[in-house]
Amino acid sequence: MFSVGSDFSRGIGYVFKGIMGFWKRPRLWVYAIVPFICVKVLFAGISYYVMNSHVKPLVNRMTAMISSWGLENLAIVAGFIVHWVAVIAFFLFMASITSMLFEVFGGVFFTYMVRRYEHMIYERPLEPPVTWRQDILNTLGCVVYSVGTVILNIPILLLGFVFPFFAHVLAAWLVGYRYGVSYCAESGFNKGWSIALLQQRFAGHRAVLHGFGMMVFLLLMIPYISILLIPGFVIGGTILVNEEARS
Repeated sequence: MFSVGSDFSRGIGYVFKGIMGFWKRPRLWVYAIVPFICVKVLFAGISYYVMNSHVKPLVNRMTAMISSWGLENLAIVAGFIVHWVAVIAFFLFMASITSMLFEVFGGVFFTYMVRRYEHMIYERPLEPPVTWRQDILNTLGCVVYSVGTVILNIPILLLGFVFPFFAHVLAAWLVGYRYGVSYCAESGFNKGWSIALLQQRFAGHRAVLHGFGMMVFLLLMIPYISILLIPGFVIGGTILVNEEARS
């Protein structure tokens, strides 16, 4: 029987095992390349549209208005400030959704990446005995679970306006746990488990999921860099399930 502290610290360790497990196996990289390209193309397209259709016209209208008052120098300074404030705000917004976009594009690819990894490391079949009906139910289960995570986030975000530090710790513990479950889900599905059954397999030592999920939660806060870590989180969840979940 493991203590809560050792479970928690081991859970953290699986995050870094997963990152290393992904990056030291080039055969797995192909599963991340396509969604990465999709995100970058979408990012470039949105950036071009926003900058040319909204930011540039806004700056031009504002500088023209100030210049009409005979304040040409002020117009130049104001235009420079507004342009860069808009650019920074846009890139901060995109940074907040980049990881989500990468996961959306990578969903199907990560399914096959997990199967490939389990085949290489744990000698499991490339095509697990999962029926199309189970696949549909698993997908619906993921959607419902993700919606639940979003709903859980709302009161925590509101609490953050009053107690920011406490809200952040609470989010890392509660939302982080759900992140941990989500990144373990694909490996569980390969074994015929639902999300609920996956969590039951950790009865008595769920702190390992908390440690894993909290570290994932913190690393996902790193703008842009986090998309390079997400495939490793998926592999980390795969290792965790195969080495920690009770059958």
